[in-house]
Amino acid sequence: MTTVKLTPFFALLFMLLSLSAVAQTPEEKKARKIDSLRRMLVLAKHDTDKIRLRYQLGKTLVIKRISYWDSLLADARKSKHAFYEIKGLLGLGFSYQQKYDYKMAAVYLGQARRIAIEKGYKQEHLAVLSYLASCYQESPQSKDLLDLNYEGLRLAEELNNPKEMSKYYTAIGDCYFFAESLPEALSMYEKSLQLSREIRNNLGIMKSLLNIGSIYHAMRDTLNTNRYYLQSLKYVDEFKETKHAGVVYYSVAATFNNIKQFDSSIQYCEKAMAISLRYGDYYGYCSSQATLADSYCKKGDIKRALMIIEKTMALADSIKYYVELPELYLLRKNIYRKEHKYKEALADYERYIVIRDSLSNEKVRKRGLQKEFDYNLEKKENENNLLAQKNQIQQLQLSQNRYFFWGLGGLVLLVAVIGWLLLRQNKLRAQQQNIRLEQKLLYSQMNPHFIFNSLNSIQHFVLTSENDKAELYLSKFAKLIRELLESSTAESISLQEEVSVLTGYIEMEALRFSNSFNYSIEVDEKIDPLHTRIPHMLIQPFIENAIWHGLLAKSSDRNLVVAFKAESKGMIRCEIEDNGVGRDASSKTSGRFKKKSLALGFVQQRLKLMRSTFKVNCNVEIIDKKNNAGESLGTKIVVLLPILPTEKI
Repeated sequence: MTTVKLTPFFALLFMLLSLSAVAQTPEEKKARKIDSLRRMLVLAKHDTDKIRLRYQLGKTLVIKRISYWDSLLADARKSKHAFYEIKGLLGLGFSYQQKYDYKMAAVYLGQARRIAIEKGYKQEHLAVLSYLASCYQESPQSKDLLDLNYEGLRLAEELNNPKEMSKYYTAIGDCYFFAESLPEALSMYEKSLQLSREIRNNLGIMKSLLNIGSIYHAMRDTLNTNRYYLQSLKYVDEFKETKHAGVVYYSVAATFNNIKQFDSSIQYCEKAMAISLRYGDYYGYCSSQATLADSYCKKGDIKRALMIIEKTMALADSIKYYVELPELYLLRKNIYRKEHKYKEALADYERYIVIRDSLSNEKVRKRGLQKEFDYNLEKKENENNLLAQKNQIQQLQLSQNRYFFWGLGGLVLLVAVIGWLLLRQNKLRAQQQNIRLEQKLLYSQMNPHFIFNSLNSIQHFVLTSENDKAELYLSKFAKLIRELLESSTAESISLQEEVSVLTGYIEMEALRFSNSFNYSIEVDEKIDPLHTRIPHMLIQPFIENAIWHGLLAKSSDRNLVVAFKAESKGMIRCEIEDNGVGRDASSKTSGRFKKKSLALGFVQQRLKLMRSTFKVNCNVEIIDKKNNAGESLGTKIVVLLPILPTEKI
């Protein structure tokens, strides 16, 4: 065996190349994922794939734009895709939450909740409940919040999702905490801590430690408060680049404030405030400011403490965050009392009493206790029902076995009959497939011709330095190409969509030639354009000839009329009429107007195939309009089109 030795240089080069190929930062991975999603979205052909990719892109980019999710929701509803309808509603709810419009957020999330329940999407139902509950976080006294959290806990247990169970234990604990039911809140937070430790969820552990510390702080148990707050500090390095670190720093600041290490308390308060501002967490900022004011007051810097209190009160009032106000009023009352400002001290004490009482809601506490009782009772009943259902399932399985062999015999017979029918239809299907392939080939030939002509127009604008027109033309061209691509897999299109495509094309040509001609597209009132389907891209070549070979050779008074009229049953009559120079004069024009349009030949071939496929008299008639003196008044083209079925040809 031959041994290959690497020089130090090549060994180092190999190692660096290996590391560069493997090591990627989270930002790079996210950027690659976004690029991949965008490429797949451009190539996607089916509506469901487009909706799915748009949702994944919006979720990855954390898009907060309401119009983005509104558009996705509309497309999901149009496609009757309930799963992505829920996702669109979730996106709208999230977007309104980011704008602090919790009322509108709750409306859309409520719709998502209803659909998730109807369709049995339990995982999506759980996600909706989480978002919906956050809409009520600003008013924890609301009766709806406890209902949602207990519903979420039941669903998380049903799905055996310990992470979600831990989250809902925390949410229920928050409700008890705001209702000043501290023992009940402590019990819920401890359950959340236990679950988080079982699944090794460090973020959940850190949050639970902070919550338990807050309970002991409210109980005036300084020893346990400091113990749990300082334990949370062990996990902060893992989340130091998130807003959760701000909560830890604020809590540790409160700990140092309790043990009268005011400089350390001030230092951690400033860290917490910096993180809160970075992530827009104004509630955390208010809490940090309140502790900072207390630290400065105890340190003896009364002037700075009062300044911070005034600033914090103003901010709390502007964002309607009243949790810290009682302590701030009590702190300022004590300052006024030391300064012998008894009138101001009394006023602050009265404000302290009013706000403290308003935040304490006995009704929510009682409702929480009742909910817990109902929940435990329902849990026992569900366990009993589950045992009864298992017994019923076993009995059903025994009774169903006797019917299994009968069903198997019937299935074999059914497969045999279906196979015979399929063999019988093979020859007819092969013939129809050949016709379809010929039609698709002709359609694929027409599109490049149309795109080539459009690109020539864009080139003309650029060469003549008409940049504004080039930009507008390119925008209309892009929109038109998108419509063509969306219908590229179908051989038929609704009349409404065809009119939209033709309108876009004529607008482009009008822009190309400085709006030097007038045009109109008319649809007979007897025709339902939305549900009437016709062959795609058959009319455009005739309109192109009317503009280029008829109207543009005329100096003024250029008019183009396209009319769709009801013909005999199963047929539509399309008339393309212009008042141009006529075919005789056009054939004598030199240059590009003398060239014959390739697309007209393709149209004639497509019509021939349709006559053989649908057994209808679809054809083209060209009429040269002339006055009594034999002078040309333009050209009229009549195209008889078959109304195609909704299914593909």
